[in-house]
Amino acid sequence: MELKSVIVKFLNTRLQKEIDHLWEEGTLTEQKVAGWSDEHMRTTYK
Repeated sequence: MELKSVIVKFLNTRLQKEIDHLWEEGTLTEQKVAGWSDEHMRTTYK
């Protein structure tokens, strides 16, 4: 459990840094994030 916790914290920190970077360069915006709530991202199965 301790190893899992360390890995989760590491990945969370890494992800947050990348999100901050994208936000600062303008790639990620409030409009883009808000648009995700309307997306249908399910895989169609035949």
